[in-house]
Amino acid sequence: RKPDPALKLARAKKEGSDGAVGGDDPKEGLSPCPYCGTIGSEYDLQCKHCKKVIPFCSLSGKRMVASDWGTCKSCSFPFRCSSLKLLYSKGETNCGLCRAKFAVDDFNPVPFTKELAAVV
Repeated sequence: RKPDPALKLARAKKEGSDGAVGGDDPKEGLSPCPYCGTIGSEYDLQCKHCKKVIPFCSLSGKRMVASDWGTCKSCSFPFRCSSLKLLYSKGETNCGLCRAKFAVDDFNPVPFTKELAAVV
């Protein structure tokens, strides 16, 4: 069975093998769980408190944050709007998974819902 391309991307981003946002800082940052708000490592994809699996950003590999949630209009995979802004400023204009081109309105976070997270 072939490995899931999304999981492969998350591992690569965490390791920093492709120069993306994730993996540059040896000290991992912290961010809240989008479901319960418990603070955890940006790369921990399961909340230690509520035990829910947290979707990861297709651009950085970091866990998604409710206040920074964006979704690719083509493949529906989530990304952090802050990661999109950073990569866009460096010339990257495409989704990390499906390679669809991002639009200007993609920079604005969408309200987080549990249904939105279930798409992933």
